[in-house]
Amino acid sequence: MYPCPANEVGLPTLATISERYGVPVGLSDHSGQACFGIAAAALGARAVEVHLAMSRHAFGPDVSSSLTPDGLRTMVEGIRAVESSLRTPPGKDEMAERLKETKRLFDRSIVTTSDIARGQPFTDKNVALMKPGGGLPPDRWHDVLGAQAARDLPAGTFLSQADLA
Repeated sequence: MYPCPANEVGLPTLATISERYGVPVGLSDHSGQACFGIAAAALGARAVEVHLAMSRHAFGPDVSSSLTPDGLRTMVEGIRAVESSLRTPPGKDEMAERLKETKRLFDRSIVTTSDIARGQPFTDKNVALMKPGGGLPPDRWHDVLGAQAARDLPAGTFLSQADLA
């Protein structure tokens, strides 16, 4: 049909044909939408064929079932993104290394919420957990509470071990 309605695109047919005949499959799309070509690529289509109309205002029986240049660009970019997402991601160690800075940004640190004089004890009233990480981590909370400040600390100081007396 021109244009082909969504419920008749038949994306499950791709797997049926591939399994039955053991061949690569593709989609000849007449929906006029980029999403079905992208979905076909995610489902293993090796080719996607679409009609192209330079404008929705052009004349012809297949303009409504064609992609515009912007639609074609969207489809191609979407297919490339899908192809990239189907690759095996990096291993755990490599991923951990790459995410180190992100983890630091989302971790929390123990931070002073008010000025604390040298010798003053840390309490839940003058320290809190705040982003980013980099200072003493939350698992040191109970070590900090009750300890004394080793120096004068202004509000907003990310605590380190050296700040505990």
